[in-house]
Amino acid sequence: MSKFKLTKITLFLLITNLVLIGYISIIKIKTNVPLYTSSNIFEKIVQIKDISLVQYNYTGIISFKNNLTFGDVSLPLTSKHFLIKYNGYVKAGIDMNGVKIDVYKDKVEITLPEPKIIDVYIDEKSIEVYDQSMNILNPLKMEDYNNAIIEEKKEN
Repeated sequence: MSKFKLTKITLFLLITNLVLIGYISIIKIKTNVPLYTSSNIFEKIVQIKDISLVQYNYTGIISFKNNLTFGDVSLPLTSKHFLIKYNGYVKAGIDMNGVKIDVYKDKVEITLPEPKIIDVYIDEKSIEVYDQSMNILNPLKMEDYNNAIIEEKKEN
């Protein structure tokens, strides 16, 4: 029976190849760029009948905290939370559907409705998450973030 003898050169080449294979694998893993695709499933141009009069720019903070409960009892170790900072604006103006125009012999009378909130906008590019929990029993979901932003728009 013959013994396989490992020489220094063979050992060096083997280790060098393993290191190169590992390095190339790590580079391929790190340079994997996520693929984003989108498509329009509905397109429609609508007529808007409002005039914006003012725009209020602001920075807001959303604080979210939630626990799993059993009936009315909050279960320990199931807390999830996050803190989000964002930029947005609120536009106020006049809905032109409520404009009344009365024409008399020598004058025209235009009655405008009360101004109201026309648009509440949160810039998604400005959203920064400052604190978030990593609870295994009650993990944060994308739905939690989305619902928090929707509720914030309702409040403004």
